Amino acid sequence: MVSEFEAIDGILNPNFGAINAVDNSGKSIYHALLLSWRYTGSQFTGGLAYTISKTIDQGTGYFNQFDQRNERGPSQLDQPQRFVLNGAWSPTWHPLKNFTFASVVTLASGRPYTAVFDTSSLNFSVVPNEPFNGFRGPGQEVIDFSMARLFRLNERIRLKVVAEAFDLFNHPNFQQNNINNVQYTTTQAMDSGGNGLPFWTAIANPSFGAPGAMAPRIGSRSFQFSGRISF
Repeated sequence: MVSEFEAIDGILNPNFGAINAVDNSGKSIYHALLLSWRYTGSQFTGGLAYTISKTIDQGTGYFNQFDQRNERGPSQLDQPQRFVLNGAWSPTWHPLKNFTFASVVTLASGRPYTAVFDTSSLNFSVVPNEPFNGFRGPGQEVIDFSMARLFRLNERIRLKVVAEAFDLFNHPNFQQNNINNVQYTTTQAMDSGGNGLPFWTAIANPSFGAPGAMAPRIGSRSFQFSGRISF
């Protein structure tokens, strides 16, 4: 593979370094359909929301500023589907009176990322024939649950004790912006004097697409206990 970075983006005067510029040339388009439902009753409250959307932009995370047209695609914030269901039950049946059971279920699509080489010296690190933000990271599946009990200590003082479980079923959820997006590792060819040649070999990265870190709070199951006194 032949490097284009040095030929296009070479430094004409070695006395000068990189020049950074900020402008408003970015473009974005967002389309979405949102469906929602809510219910409130004597014992039950709840609701659901479902969003199907698409976000396209140009200007976030350029690799090759000389070919911006091909770097238009799904935004790094694009999340095609998101579903949230929530509900709470405050029973009036005497053995469970003053208890409240609640849950939130969240299902969401993963966010996109772009396949790259491990060096910007080769084709601005962009892998040929791979679309901008053409891959997606893992989605999210989170079920939270809480149980609360209200104690009336006297006419004025009340104590509320709450136990909460986040990611109740311990489904692994990973950070959306921490993905190994290096599709190929590269090696530059050298001449007999040890000088770099404009030729490279590329080897597929077996860890391509692997998530890098768990998401905070919802990455794995966790518990929280709290109390509140009202008077």
